[in-house]
Amino acid sequence: MHGDFSEVPEIKVCEICEGNNEKKEIPEDESGHLIITKRTVMHCAKIIYNVFLFSLATRKAFALSLFTVGFVICMICNHATMTTINYQADTIDSLARNEPNVMKTVIQMVAWVTVASVMRELYSLCFTLFINHTLHNISTALFYNTIYTISPISSVRINRIIDRGNRGIQNMLINILVKILYGVTSIIIIYKNLMEMDLRYVCVITGFNVIYLGVSFVLLKIRIRNKTLMNKYDDLYSNSIIECLANKESVVVNNTEKQEIYTFDLHLTRFLQISFSDRVVVAALNVFQKFIYTLLHITLMVYVYMYGENKLNDAVKLMFYLKRLDRNLMNVAIATKTVFVRYVDCEIYIEYIHKLSKHMEPPVVQVSKSPLPSLNEAGQSNSQLEYKYNSTSQMDSENSTFHTNRTHTEEIPECPSAPGTKKAPKRKVAVEFKNVSYWPENSCKELIKDFSCRIFEGEKVCLIGKSGSGKTTLLSLLLKQKPYTGIIEVCGVDIREMTKDNITEKIGIVPQESALFNNTLIYNTEYGSAPNQANLSSILEDTAVNEIVESKKNGYDYTVGVAGRNLSGGEKQRVCLARCLLRDTGIIILDEATSKLDCLTENKIISSLCSQNRTVIIISHSPLIAELMERIIIINSENN
Repeated sequence: MHGDFSEVPEIKVCEICEGNNEKKEIPEDESGHLIITKRTVMHCAKIIYNVFLFSLATRKAFALSLFTVGFVICMICNHATMTTINYQADTIDSLARNEPNVMKTVIQMVAWVTVASVMRELYSLCFTLFINHTLHNISTALFYNTIYTISPISSVRINRIIDRGNRGIQNMLINILVKILYGVTSIIIIYKNLMEMDLRYVCVITGFNVIYLGVSFVLLKIRIRNKTLMNKYDDLYSNSIIECLANKESVVVNNTEKQEIYTFDLHLTRFLQISFSDRVVVAALNVFQKFIYTLLHITLMVYVYMYGENKLNDAVKLMFYLKRLDRNLMNVAIATKTVFVRYVDCEIYIEYIHKLSKHMEPPVVQVSKSPLPSLNEAGQSNSQLEYKYNSTSQMDSENSTFHTNRTHTEEIPECPSAPGTKKAPKRKVAVEFKNVSYWPENSCKELIKDFSCRIFEGEKVCLIGKSGSGKTTLLSLLLKQKPYTGIIEVCGVDIREMTKDNITEKIGIVPQESALFNNTLIYNTEYGSAPNQANLSSILEDTAVNEIVESKKNGYDYTVGVAGRNLSGGEKQRVCLARCLLRDTGIIILDEATSKLDCLTENKIISSLCSQNRTVIIISHSPLIAELMERIIIINSENN
């Protein structure tokens, strides 16, 4: 339902995800003013078409019935309005002639006015339900794709796009369904009635309307350009504030305060200038529209005076028809302008959903059928080197020489079994990488090349290596977040055959950055696991989260703030560790998840993990942690 938006065009206005920060800049002329690419009516219609596709994404019969009923009631409302105009003209004519049946005409007029008012409210309610249904489907699609996308996302940019997009789509649909649809059908009925009166009325009115619409179209194009520029400079000056506050220390250290103030002032000034220019265009449009219809009134009244047969009745009807036509054309013009202006916001919004839908779990590149390198019993290929260190100094020495000398792993012979004894059962493999390679986008070389590694169930392993050697990237590959070649197996099953849910049921991961929600301590601790677990108390004690609870006035109900800003770095790491352990997975992977803890707390948590019957994989630069592990695997990008 939410993933198939193939009809939506590719990103054109801007790029949303942080993975591609290259924005498509609008070209500038020699004077520095931006030149906007012409937006065709067909392109706008395509965006509107995609918005209506969302309406039919769920409960299609319900959406179609709302639209159909609303359209029928809209036609009835217009018919009632035109009938009211005819009765008003007849009433005035009857009063002028002192006809006896004038009261009957008045009663009929009042009845049709009431019908028109009721029908107007009914079709507005039907279309409001239709619009709410559409917004529900679009918002659900956005949230679904945002949750499941593997692309990194800029939250600040998203907030602005969502805010504009939701308001833009709602405003656009209201203008299309409630104003344009009603106005167009009303204009058609008015023209039909005018043709019955005199065809020459139609010719005169059409000529003036062509001029009216032509000038309005030119001014509308200017307003579309202004809206695009206002969005651009609104983003620029708003982001200047956010970025400077987030990086205030860098601004102070690099002495760029004046430069940042100048840039902010430039963007804000351009935004205000364009806003004023847009208001001038609106004023010119309003004055012209009133002038053209005043001139039309005068022309038609002169014609009725000179050539009209039933002058009073025709004059009254023409005045009412022109008033209604003027109002409808103005409403349609303003609504069309709003649709084209809001379409700019809707385009970015829908393209964003489309982009996210294309960045779900990427397909794994098929590996060639060439034989994989053999693994020794320790689970290590010749691309990596494994040691068990007896001291910190030995590890530092070996680690420093490893990156300058290419070495290999020797096979460890099995100890012969005593006569009459049974051979020990072969250990089951928890995680295995077979000839895995990964080439990052926009990189000139592979980050991981022919990596092979076998980690057994219950084993405690430490991965170490230089920064940028690909340790954290291996976790992304394990979660199917990046394309790779080779084979990755979890508990003997190729992850190609597993969903992300299957993988995370078996593996618990604590990433480098401690991500916390703006909620309570207990909410963040139990996030992703069943609440009120029996082992909650012991896990909180093992991870020292109970100390955080005891130190806060509200205890478990203490609010950690946005991104956990009310907690220290070490406290955030402890909460994330407890969250992972509560999920009770058989395999736990820590990606430098204890780097901000003091030595005593870190040693306590790691020792507790090592005492459990779990497979523990720790990515760390700490020699003390490495000494606590059963096995150490050194990752070297140069030798991968």
